[in-house]
Amino acid sequence: MRRVNAISLIPSILLFWKVRICMLIISMIMPIRATFAAPKLGYFNRKQYASRKITLPFPDTLRLKTSAVTQPVITPLPGPVVLKLKADGTYAVTFDELATVTPVNNVITNVSPNVLTCNDLGAKNITLSAQLIQLNPGNVSFNNPGVLLVNADGSIIVSDNGNNSLRLISKDGVVTTILEGILGPSGIAKDKEGNIYAVAAAYDEIYKLAADGTFSKVAGNINNTQHSTDGSKDVATFAGVYGIAVDDAGNLYVTESTNKIRKVTPDGSVVTIAGSEAHGTSDGIGVLAQFDNPLGITFSSDGNLYVADGTNNAIRRVTLQGVVTTIAGSKNSPEFRNPSGVAADDKGNLYVADQDNSRIRKVAADGSITTINFTTTEDISTFDKPTAVGVDAAGNVFVVDHNNNVIRRITPTGVMETYAGSALYGNKDGNVSAAAGPPVTQQVVVQVVNESPEAEITITAEPATAACVGSTVKFTAAIKNTGDNVTYQWHLNGVDIAGATAATYSNNNFTDGDKISCTVKFNDVNCATPREVTSEPTPVVVNMQVSPGISIAADNKSVCAGTLVNFTVTPVNGGTAPQFQWRVNDIDVAGANQSTYSSNSLANGDKVTCKLTSAAPCTVPSPDVVSDEIAMQVLPVITPQVSVTPQSPTACKGQLVVFNAQINNNVSAPNYQWLVNDVPLGADSPVFSGTDFNDNDKITCKVTAGKDCRSTGASMPVYIKINPLPSVTYKEFNFIQKGGSVKLSPISSEGVVSYAWINNTAGLSNTTIADPIASPSENTTYTLKVTSVYGCEYLKTITVTVAPILSSVINTFTPNGDGVNDVWSIPELAFYTNCRVSVFNRYGIVVYSSIGYSKPWDGSSNGTALPTGTYYYIIYPLKTSGPLTGTVTIIR
Repeated sequence: MRRVNAISLIPSILLFWKVRICMLIISMIMPIRATFAAPKLGYFNRKQYASRKITLPFPDTLRLKTSAVTQPVITPLPGPVVLKLKADGTYAVTFDELATVTPVNNVITNVSPNVLTCNDLGAKNITLSAQLIQLNPGNVSFNNPGVLLVNADGSIIVSDNGNNSLRLISKDGVVTTILEGILGPSGIAKDKEGNIYAVAAAYDEIYKLAADGTFSKVAGNINNTQHSTDGSKDVATFAGVYGIAVDDAGNLYVTESTNKIRKVTPDGSVVTIAGSEAHGTSDGIGVLAQFDNPLGITFSSDGNLYVADGTNNAIRRVTLQGVVTTIAGSKNSPEFRNPSGVAADDKGNLYVADQDNSRIRKVAADGSITTINFTTTEDISTFDKPTAVGVDAAGNVFVVDHNNNVIRRITPTGVMETYAGSALYGNKDGNVSAAAGPPVTQQVVVQVVNESPEAEITITAEPATAACVGSTVKFTAAIKNTGDNVTYQWHLNGVDIAGATAATYSNNNFTDGDKISCTVKFNDVNCATPREVTSEPTPVVVNMQVSPGISIAADNKSVCAGTLVNFTVTPVNGGTAPQFQWRVNDIDVAGANQSTYSSNSLANGDKVTCKLTSAAPCTVPSPDVVSDEIAMQVLPVITPQVSVTPQSPTACKGQLVVFNAQINNNVSAPNYQWLVNDVPLGADSPVFSGTDFNDNDKITCKVTAGKDCRSTGASMPVYIKINPLPSVTYKEFNFIQKGGSVKLSPISSEGVVSYAWINNTAGLSNTTIADPIASPSENTTYTLKVTSVYGCEYLKTITVTVAPILSSVINTFTPNGDGVNDVWSIPELAFYTNCRVSVFNRYGIVVYSSIGYSKPWDGSSNGTALPTGTYYYIIYPLKTSGPLTGTVTIIR
């Protein structure tokens, strides 16, 4: 999307506030208006701006050029050059489409004739002229100019701050005042329609000078409030507006001393797109980004905004989505010191007015920064506070040399010269150029052709499609590009119709297939040549009269309530696009206008019909006809009413629970489906039972009628209370020596209220306590029954093992491999599976150790046979029993 650039700023922060304060003081002591000794084109009265109209003198036939040679050189462009007349028979000729001129600057060009007409058709000689001019910048004066805007046609608009005006420098060097009385103009922009926007900094207001000269306020503060508020035109306020730019959609973008970039829509609404009132250097999006006194603002060819961030000594890129990125400079950067103006060329290069360094800097598209150096024949070596910069299509850079009160130009070859203004303060309009020699002429030949559009004639019939036998058809001719001097002649089947010479023709006696056409004769508007054009023949369709009819059918006329019934139509003489309207009991069904109709909400006795509106031509007696009715038989649907009752509301885990289903209304041949937690289980039966229920299981039963209009009913859920079973575990293995005893110590779950040892109770000290003393004479299994507080029972068995008493241990064995007495055999230890056996030599060193004695000792230690000798043993049959000690002798 093309952008219109604008360079705008208050020359410096100090100057802005100096001008602003002075203007406010003036505004408090006198009305806001301007008076001048000489008449001007117009003035800006803030209180009456809506009623003013200003005519802008924008000449567009001459071009300002510059050169140091004595005579310009005209070089015609390669031919042939063809110029086409416009629809009005004219063509405005420009120098650039016929030739080039050297040098480019300080040359006035002209063409003669500059307007071609129908009299110039064919080969035409055009005289081109070029004349050197001498710049006379001192013939005009400014008073602290602030910003400038280079227009597409090469003219320049300057904000003359000290004179509170906008000045126009035309392409041929004529300076005129186009607007006066605008206090502190600090920004200028121009949209693609030619409308000029100016910031009145003293009042924080934005004004529009339309291309037709009318003047209006776009946005601004109410009662000069110094606040920065977004909102509609009647609510939004500004605080220190500086620069302004405009996009193709007419949206304005302004910089503000509150460190914000704000957008003004065509209806005057204001929204902040980037920045906040906090000073800073942060990049980011929206309010996360920070500025410090942003000044000039412009669009570049990439569609983004670029801002001269004054106090931050930086150039910032701002997308239309509010994403801010620093592309050049920094807070403490040496590249810039208070940059105040920024402009962009069509290659993406930026030009920056580096105000406090009194330089013009260039930021190339690749990000490199250079100073624009120049040569000059004038008695100047530098700028004094350059506040704004602009660039034209030829690459000339224009600079507002603020403190010198002049506009400078730097050519693409690096020559700097004063373009307009003098060092003296003033407010003088005038011409800054004068002829510096005789004009040079050149003849070129062009071909002038007529671009007038071809004449056209079309005819339309009423009715547009077809006519009935005996009805009137009216034809109307529509013509284009013929002018007003025309005559008509209508034709029937190619033969002139006598007397049919008007723009319309009617008849009621057509035959099907007749063809109507019309010829219009005229003198061409452009370059008058007699002409005539005939329309394409239009056939007449004549239809015979027909009677429409309709019948309907249903896929089922006797259904259960809620069943979808589908109806269809069979039209007769309905035409190509018949219309239908279905009705129930003679009432139109909304939206039912197709050739089919479906419904599942019909009631018993409802009568369904359909109205046909035929699209066939010539229907009699009417295009509307209604079908015969279909009477519906709708049977009621009986939904079973089911309830479920458990035989017991509570049960122990694993206990059988039985549920019964009762049907409470008249249902034939019911089918049952039981569900546990919505999962189907059980058989097709009114009784359901099971033992594998969990606490709070949801039990429901669905019943479906087996005959007539089937429907399914479901019971309300029943939640069963399943109490947990108690549990019993034992701490350790119960093992005693013969004649001993052990205390049985079961561990039971919470909620156990009773204990009972049942079945075999021999040797128990008590059969009704949890931990009796057991003294069996042989291995005995006992059974403990525990009962919980819910009455749930649990059985757990425990076996007490009785081992023989270990009375003696053999004290000699002969591990010589003869198969006799080769190991230290202690048969009784087979009963003591957890016994501990340790053997020591005479030095107290362990030579054998084991837990349990399933494999007797073979007289070795770690796989090495021990020597003959006496060894000492310690045996612990049980963990709780005392040790058995002695000696054992190995004989080899």
